[in-house]
Amino acid sequence: MNRLGNMRPCTGYCQMIGAAAALLSIKGIQVIFNSPRWCAVIGERELMNAVKDYQERLFCSEARQKDILYGIEESLSASIVEAIANRMPKLLAILTSCSMSLIGDDILGICKKNKVDCPVLSIEAGGLTGSFTHGYQQAMLELLKQTNLKKTTQKNNKVNLLGICTCMPHWRGDLEEIKRILLLAGYDIGVSLGSDGLELADIKRLPEAALNVVLIPELGHEIASYLEMELGQKYLLLTWPYGFNNTLQWLQHIGEAIDWPPQLEELKNEISLAEKDIFDECFLLKHNFLDYSLQRIIMTTPYSIADSLRQAIENSGYDIISAQEYYIKTDESEIIDEKRNYHIWNENISIDKLKADNYQLLLGTERERIGLGDLDRTIYLNFSMPSSKIKSKNIFFAGIRGWQNFMYMFKEQLNTLEYIKYQNQ
Repeated sequence: MNRLGNMRPCTGYCQMIGAAAALLSIKGIQVIFNSPRWCAVIGERELMNAVKDYQERLFCSEARQKDILYGIEESLSASIVEAIANRMPKLLAILTSCSMSLIGDDILGICKKNKVDCPVLSIEAGGLTGSFTHGYQQAMLELLKQTNLKKTTQKNNKVNLLGICTCMPHWRGDLEEIKRILLLAGYDIGVSLGSDGLELADIKRLPEAALNVVLIPELGHEIASYLEMELGQKYLLLTWPYGFNNTLQWLQHIGEAIDWPPQLEELKNEISLAEKDIFDECFLLKHNFLDYSLQRIIMTTPYSIADSLRQAIENSGYDIISAQEYYIKTDESEIIDEKRNYHIWNENISIDKLKADNYQLLLGTERERIGLGDLDRTIYLNFSMPSSKIKSKNIFFAGIRGWQNFMYMFKEQLNTLEYIKYQNQ
């Protein structure tokens, strides 16, 4: 039951959505969901919530009961004609759902009959056979294999960024900040695989970098391993850099991997100024709200991001964001460090009521915020699945400026909740 629960649209993304998110991030790729209409609607809703323009390159075979008995050729052919009607895509991807995978239709043969003149990727991506992260990596790997990458001369201080996904909230602002600190530290940036708007030709530049930095291992570890095997490229599993200390350590790890020490003086000066302001604000909060205590932090992001956030919080030295307990939401495929003493939480698990004057911090989604209750004592930041179609690249949490955003938004919400509490007394 828990495994099925992960696939419900209200609680998680499935494998087919992950595969589509990976492929649609690249210009000129059209995607057909070879699935029933209701299955495609779920995927389209989530993908359009991430990037509105994706709807223009999404199609569906609208499989029906008869197709399971007699084959999908007729229905799929109609969707192929629609997908190539205006212009031939640079690549056509056909993602087959759980039920349609049972049939075993010759997808490539159907494409050939319909005179598809571009490369075709046919991927089995049933939601009940894998998670969003598995679908994302599977699709990227199939694309890389078809791209036929060649070894070339690597630039010593050049790095690629892997494990980026447009279905992560604030990915655009996070990525801009990560690129900013890399450039200031003296590194060249190659391909940011998974960022929206890449060209197929850009992917062919992957071999030019000396190092692949995997920002979310759940979305990039298998891809980095493949590139190491095919091209001899080194890689590092370094999640999004949250917090000031973590950001500097993150850059130092990159420098050690390619024997190119980072230039940190300008970044350290920037951190020094920011820390003084945050210290003053935290001191004021503690002085004003003497009874305040953060009882728990609940994180429903991929585990690697959750653990990076926890490290940033614990290394910050700010008592105001130090929690007594940490809760995470994981699936069966994620490997959890037992020494970190995490509590597991999902919508089917009840959680203790907050103690008097205590707060909780939710780094997750709006749906989970409503489900948790205690809204008047919940500080909330959207960290998994975009909760709003309104996007701003100025709202992000990675790097130096991102941590300033984190602390600012935490402070503002805590102030508001405390004012409401005193007003109601």
